[in-house]
Amino acid sequence: MKRTGIPVPRIVHVALPGLMLLMAASCALMPQGPPSGRAPLGPEEIRALEMRIHEAVNRHRVSVGLQPLAYSERIAAVARKHSRDMAEGKVPFGHSGFQSRFEVLSQGISGVAMGENVGVNDYPRETTARMAVAKWLESSGHRECLEDAFHVTGVGVAADSRGNFYYTQIFFRGAGS
Repeated sequence: MKRTGIPVPRIVHVALPGLMLLMAASCALMPQGPPSGRAPLGPEEIRALEMRIHEAVNRHRVSVGLQPLAYSERIAAVARKHSRDMAEGKVPFGHSGFQSRFEVLSQGISGVAMGENVGVNDYPRETTARMAVAKWLESSGHRECLEDAFHVTGVGVAADSRGNFYYTQIFFRGAGS
């Protein structure tokens, strides 16, 4: 059989694919830090992002004739834990545990209702909060939560090791809220 090109020993044909697979796997398993130039966020920066979301939501509510939402640190602590759990991979991205959060927050309050928006993005920290709210406003279900007859809210933000920001905003209404 006639061949063209450079002859390659059989061992290379067998070993090369395995070596390439090993190299690819080792790259995928290497710990990933924040994107280049993005240092981890401290607690003050996280709180600033949370307040930016609260303020942006209230600006929107006022612009459509609704009352602004009061802010609750108690609700924010529950929202923050959910965002942190998503960022750490303890729960999947989404509304896992919603009923538990509702039960914790509604203890001792009658006539309650609760809504929740979650989001994730990797925008730069200067625009990430604004973009989270913008994306919620583009979605009818999320917008409905933002514009419902809730009275109080809390926001939780967490960042993962890859530079993704996870958001949870909990909306609450009830007697005495």
